[in-house]
Amino acid sequence: MDAEAVCEGIAGDLGSDSLVGRIPDAILAIGDELDDKDAAELIDINDDLGRVLEVAPPEYATVIRSLKEPFQQVQDVVSGGGGQLSMDTSRVQADVTELMELCVADGYTIS
Repeated sequence: MDAEAVCEGIAGDLGSDSLVGRIPDAILAIGDELDDKDAAELIDINDDLGRVLEVAPPEYATVIRSLKEPFQQVQDVVSGGGGQLSMDTSRVQADVTELMELCVADGYTIS
């Protein structure tokens, strides 16, 4: 389990390619209809969070699982062939903030 790898995977350089940058943009881009491009980005984020989760220490893993939940909901609907999506993003901001606080507490600095 590697906190530094988790922080690098989540924050990177805090640019638009980092998960921290991509998550809010992807959520804000969702309209009444989920188009293929938006769905692909949400699924990519879910996959990236899954990879980070694999190396996450327990205190990080709990938060990452919570953060991953709405993205998993999208993947489940798409994998099931479509249908009604009720994506609960109410915890996303708090989860991202908590992850950044964990990273700072563990001494992670932006590279």
